[in-house]
Formats: sequence, structure tokens, C-alpha cells
Amino acid sequence: MKTIVNTGMKEIAKAQGIDMNLHTYVLRHTFSRKVLEKYGIWHLKEVMGHKSVTTTQSYTTSLSSKQLEVTDTVFD
Repeated sequence: MKTIVNTGMKEIAKAQGIDMNLHTYVLRHTFSRKVLEKYGIWHLKEVMGHKSVTTTQSYTTSLSSKQLEVTDTVFD
């Protein structure tokens, strides 16, 4: 299933002229950043199903500046 989603994301990126290898990793981390910005770390921890907030915190800093730029444009 992940392969199908990754393939679809790459096709969408190409069709939109986005020169970036989009995949589920980027989608998950972008979603996490958006939830964090709106609801905070503790809500995000629950949504993601993490046992530790330390795990959740890793999702807030793991995307490159290029990935953040592209995903902010797409999701805003």
C-alpha cells in the first residue's frame, strides 16, 4: 500500500511541477507539523500514537528546508 501511495505522490508532484521526491515520510511529517502548530505537542503525541513525547518531537525537526518550503506551499 505504501508503494502505491508513494507512486501517486510522485505523480502528483511531477504534474504540479514540484521538483522533489515526495513520499509518505514527507506527508507524515508535514501532517505532524500542521497538527503541532495548531494543537500542540501533547495532542500530536496522542494523534500519532506515540508512547513518548520525545518520539513526537522528532517529527517537528526532521524535514529539510526545501521540503518545508514545498509542503508549506502545497498545504497552506
